[in-house]
Amino acid sequence: MRTIQKYTVVILAALATMFDCSGAMGGDVPVTVTITSVTNISAGDFAGGDPDFFTRIRIAGSSFESGYINNAAAITPGWTFTRTFPMGTTGNRIPIRIEILDFDGATSAHDLIDVDPDVCNAGLIGFGCTYVTVNRPGADTRGLDLTLDLTTGLWTGFSSASAADAAGSGTTPTCVAGDEGESATICLSITLGSEEFVVTKTDDTNDGLCEPTDCSLREALSAAGDGDTVILPDFGWPQPYTLTFQSGTVPPDDPADEPGHLKITQKDLKIKGPATGAIIKQTHAHTRVFDIHDTARGVEISNLTITGGQAGLTSTAAPTHLHGGGIHNHGDVTLRNVTISNNNAHIANVAVGGGGGFYNAGTAKLINVTIAYNAAVSRAGGIDGMATSLTNTLVVNNTGPDGNCRASAVGGGGGGNLQFPGATCGQSVSSAPALPVYAPDAEGTYPLVPLQQGGAIDAGTNIDCPPTDQLGFVRPFDGNGDGNPICDIGAREDDLAVIQQPLDPTTGGPGPVTIDINSITAPGRTVLTISGIGPAPPANYLHGSPTLYYGLRTSARFTEAKVCISYTGRDFLDESDLRLFQHIDGRWQDETASLDTASDVICGRTTTLTGFGIFQPARKRQ
Repeated sequence: MRTIQKYTVVILAALATMFDCSGAMGGDVPVTVTITSVTNISAGDFAGGDPDFFTRIRIAGSSFESGYINNAAAITPGWTFTRTFPMGTTGNRIPIRIEILDFDGATSAHDLIDVDPDVCNAGLIGFGCTYVTVNRPGADTRGLDLTLDLTTGLWTGFSSASAADAAGSGTTPTCVAGDEGESATICLSITLGSEEFVVTKTDDTNDGLCEPTDCSLREALSAAGDGDTVILPDFGWPQPYTLTFQSGTVPPDDPADEPGHLKITQKDLKIKGPATGAIIKQTHAHTRVFDIHDTARGVEISNLTITGGQAGLTSTAAPTHLHGGGIHNHGDVTLRNVTISNNNAHIANVAVGGGGGFYNAGTAKLINVTIAYNAAVSRAGGIDGMATSLTNTLVVNNTGPDGNCRASAVGGGGGGNLQFPGATCGQSVSSAPALPVYAPDAEGTYPLVPLQQGGAIDAGTNIDCPPTDQLGFVRPFDGNGDGNPICDIGAREDDLAVIQQPLDPTTGGPGPVTIDINSITAPGRTVLTISGIGPAPPANYLHGSPTLYYGLRTSARFTEAKVCISYTGRDFLDESDLRLFQHIDGRWQDETASLDTASDVICGRTTTLTGFGIFQPARKRQ
């Protein structure tokens, strides 16, 4: 469960309660009901080998029914049902009902087997004696009617001679028995998962609230507590989370000033990018991307690109430190499928500078991470500080007096690491004589891809290899064709020798977008996402119906591409003047090359793949 970290948050929570604003700050909490065993069964006609009984679990308005089991002996079915609720739902009190039923044929009513140790409690929220199901007596529900408190994890709902039967919490099963007619004893547990805060926008706002429809990344991190999870969804649009918020002075004169980095103080916090990856880009000078405090133990960060950070006198973890442009770590952090690129430690100070990409002053484990094109004026441009554990990590083209890393900053891990150029990272990181890895595009929006001739393909280790790479492609893949799939080094897994056409994200078949790429300098994969959410149309243009955006990501490198999009099924007032725009560097750019109204296809030419939209002039309103 989350722990409130700031007195300001406590005050806001109290005000929300006073004015019935419950749930305004909360995240989503998974509730899991598990039946671990069923014993002492006295119901049913077990003869003949037919399935005989099953369970029905209701959590608020959702229900789960298990398969049928034909066995009168004790069983351990492991029946489990999970549903997620926003904090504040029905006053944080969730009704739960558990039933065991005797199967009486596919078209018959099913008799309830009594597992209720007491008579019906009519005061329960949502159920009680008036809640009617098949064959339920008015005095005894025969099932279990429970109420769960989302804030504590405690549940109650029936009273009996044993206090242990009256309530429970956590993973330790509680066992209860019915005592009327056909009956059974069941053991169950009801548990809460970590609270989940889902980011709903890429804008960098901070009003102190993480609401279900209005929650920035910064607001989610502020609201999350120990053990919680912050989720960055795939909006279907390759748009970075651009950090623009800043309060107070820089450098901060007051401890309450927030210089604009993302501060992490929580224990066991998880930050999860989508399967297709997410980009966090700092825009403020002298400001890091992540500043991780020494209280933050067991932090996990995955599927992100971290870019644009600068290490200045703005740290709240250690105010005098000038290192760690991308990540400045004083806690305990694990990174998986993360790219750290184009960050810097730009102030010269041999004692407390360096680590343009990553500086470790605590405990750190990097698994399938790419650290590239970072810089430092003092010490190492890529990795610096205390010993960092590396597995399948690619450290390439970072610049500084000590090159990619200081040798003392690397130690431990599962191996399978690679650096270029030089050999400054120590013996646990192999050196490649030539490792051509391309720099990210102008917006820094795509993870770097290793090339087959560069030595990172099938060169890692399958120890701790994640099941997918930073863009959601399966690992390990046999990239060199020797019949032995081995995890690639870095955040990306290369698996194709040709350009792959993007598939429809819904059907998995051919999509509405085709790509013809000329002068391929590096093969790769292309991903299409289609969404109704994206930037506002260009000035003096309107959407068609329905509103659709086409997001394209690719790991390929090329000089020019022809992108054609079918708009069949969409309505425009006049197709004769449609235009194909591409979103580059925060603005729309007209890339229209041809329009075939007979086939409903519009094409354009481009030198990079980002987001596209089809628009009609505003004068032709629908």
